[in-house]
Amino acid sequence: MRLGAVRFSPGAHLEMARPYTVFYPALSAIAGLELATSGAASNTRAALTGGVTMLGWIAGLYAGDYYDRHLDAQAKPGRAIPSGRVSPREAFATMLGLIAIGYLGAALLSLANLGVAVLATALALLYSKTFKARGLVGNFDRGLLGACAVVFGALAGGQWGSPEIWGLALLLFFQDSASNLVGTLRDVDGDRQSSYRTLPVSHGVNFGTQVACG
Repeated sequence: MRLGAVRFSPGAHLEMARPYTVFYPALSAIAGLELATSGAASNTRAALTGGVTMLGWIAGLYAGDYYDRHLDAQAKPGRAIPSGRVSPREAFATMLGLIAIGYLGAALLSLANLGVAVLATALALLYSKTFKARGLVGNFDRGLLGACAVVFGALAGGQWGSPEIWGLALLLFFQDSASNLVGTLRDVDGDRQSSYRTLPVSHGVNFGTQVACG
């Protein structure tokens, strides 16, 4: 599809959005909402909570593809940006649009939700620009994003201090940290070529596997 002189590829954007992953953060936030309200949240509030979290997740994926475009050009040239199906400027603008819509939805829930959304944006950008190449710091950054989804949902329910909510947030912190570490095990060759100091690059795949299992 062409919009003026700009070529728009819906399939490439769908690929960047990775739709098979978006329900996980949404359901994590809805779980926090349900715990905070003992299952009494309205369907509308649950949909808004999950939808905002989805938007933030997709924006983070766009950020990762944008900041990793030079790495992907070597290791994964078929991806949307390195292959030329989505321009870097288009990807960055889409990321900003998703963040803006997400902030509007978060503000409709509460100012506290907006604050968590801003924090999650900062964590996602720090991961993509800096922490991804810094070993466990990057893995823990992604774990914090999982915990933020639970807290975001709990705040949408007006209550965030119960042991059940923090227990779930802690569970997702370790789950998402380990999941992200598993991803670095898969990408170790490309990360090494780009001088990313991930845990498997710095200490070996076996050690990275043991930490992920732990």
